[in-house]
Amino acid sequence: MKYTPPLGSLEADAPYVDGNPTAGIRGSVVPAAPFNQLQKELVHIITQAGLEPSADDLTQVLAALKKLFAAPSAIIPPDGVTIIEKEIGSGKKVLAAASAGTLDTLEAWRKSMIGAPMMLPSPVLPDGYMWPDGTLASFEDWPELEEAYEAGKFEGYVLPASATDEDKKNYPGKWVLAANSAGLYTPRLTGLFARYCSTEGAGAYNKPGLPNITGGWSNFNLLRPASNVSNYTGAFSANAVAAVPVQGGSYWGWDGLSFNASRSSAIYGASATVTPESANLPAALYLGRFAEV
Repeated sequence: MKYTPPLGSLEADAPYVDGNPTAGIRGSVVPAAPFNQLQKELVHIITQAGLEPSADDLTQVLAALKKLFAAPSAIIPPDGVTIIEKEIGSGKKVLAAASAGTLDTLEAWRKSMIGAPMMLPSPVLPDGYMWPDGTLASFEDWPELEEAYEAGKFEGYVLPASATDEDKKNYPGKWVLAANSAGLYTPRLTGLFARYCSTEGAGAYNKPGLPNITGGWSNFNLLRPASNVSNYTGAFSANAVAAVPVQGGSYWGWDGLSFNASRSSAIYGASATVTPESANLPAALYLGRFAEV
């Protein structure tokens, strides 16, 4: 609303003054414009809030302002800044301001996580996630997953729909394309340890196993010359009793053969279990936003 000075004033910002006949001061002559502008401004506020102006209600301006300021659109941010409404629980919402660049960066980061397994704080599956148990994630339900797939995000990490059970067993970490490209079956990671890799062997299954145990004993004889007592290798060893003189020479007598796997590899005996101690932690795959109904 533009300021309207008293009628006859030469200055655009001349103030209004009260008249005082005793002191010979003439009061300002008020033009019609300020009254018209003021009423129109107030009526505009009322109607913008969706209210009907009434001569009987003198609280309409206050009610209109409360209603307008409660809406995100009421706040006019600077250029390049966006106002977003965020629910913080229990039906409460707050308004936050972010630059357009920041919002684009956050959105790009969110979409970059589609398909990635993530640790969860509890075994309760949150919105936007699926368990990595081979369940079908249809593109109809997960449009952002389809978008990522079509963009080549999972290149080299998806088995064809014609994949056999053996293929799926050998590559539990890979997605499987559904028939008619209707979606993707999630990787089958439940119960498996993760082994980090780069490109080679991504998604492949690693069979459980231990190093081979080897050893031998050549020229076995109950009596061996004392100078030749180390004719065993690997995990085997001999139990020597004592040196005994036989045919004018000194010989060792053996009373048994010992086996100790740690002689072959230090991995044996280093732990009482084959499977290392571990904890079961819930992990799920982020698939993006679920399709709007």
